[in-house]
Amino acid sequence: MIQINIKSWQQAKANDGLDRKHTGWVEGMTPEEVYEAARGCWPLGEQADREKFAVVVHKGVVRCVIEIDRIDTTSEDGRRAIVGRPVKAGHPFHDRWYAMSAPSDRGGGSITYIDDTAKPV
Repeated sequence: MIQINIKSWQQAKANDGLDRKHTGWVEGMTPEEVYEAARGCWPLGEQADREKFAVVVHKGVVRCVIEIDRIDTTSEDGRRAIVGRPVKAGHPFHDRWYAMSAPSDRGGGSITYIDDTAKPV
């Protein structure tokens, strides 16, 4: 599983790669808005291609759970973005991770690969 650590709501960089206006998290966002704000553009390695889920974390709390379809390259420097969808309540990964403490304590603006089998169901 990929843990995407995001910062607070902010204007996206001009060369965003996904043509977003904003990135990050703010209270009241829908799961789809969190997905769009957090899905890229990251320096994702080959391991990302084998992952099926990602959690989006802001200030130590899981704010969105994403099922990954694929990882696309979005820039000439090799940055990549997740293509998938947020999963909803009732989905096993959503119910296991949503609103829980982050699996890793790394801060905003970073990627961490998590052994998602380590947390008891």
